[in-house]
Amino acid sequence: MFTLIGIAYLVGGFVWDKKLINIIFMVCGIYLIAMNFISDFGQKSIIGIVCILTPMLIARFSPEETDKNELAKNKKIL
Repeated sequence: MFTLIGIAYLVGGFVWDKKLINIIFMVCGIYLIAMNFISDFGQKSIIGIVCILTPMLIARFSPEETDKNELAKNKKIL
């Protein structure tokens, strides 16, 4: 399950325009994939939870970028 979430975050990392967000998504995705193969230690679950939540919070609270032409077309329709 964590592997599939990690793959989704890796793919989602290519969608964003900002370099920092791309890096965050990719690092979280790589960690979630690698987490399955790392032996158990105390901090693994805490870091895993952070890696799951961080990209979701970024996607939720990032401002939506709309194209000005798209806004103009929507105004003409209304």
